[in-house]
Amino acid sequence: MKGDLKGFLRKEVEIVAHGVVYRGVLIEVGEEEVLLKSEARWVTLLTLDVMEIREPGKHDKGLYKMIDKDFFKIDE
Repeated sequence: MKGDLKGFLRKEVEIVAHGVVYRGVLIEVGEEEVLLKSEARWVTLLTLDVMEIREPGKHDKGLYKMIDKDFFKIDE
């Protein structure tokens, strides 16, 4: 897996893990962890949980549903 990902290092990517799409710059792919620098923070994912690493926007739109940001608002 690591050899196939050299072209993605230090580039903007999308990572699919646990049904969530993470976006950011791929910093490192290790035996145990994948490190991504997103716009707001650093994201560390277990390598075993990563289903796909791809260029941004290169997914089959029929397989994923985007969740509106209002879904995550907490009522006070």
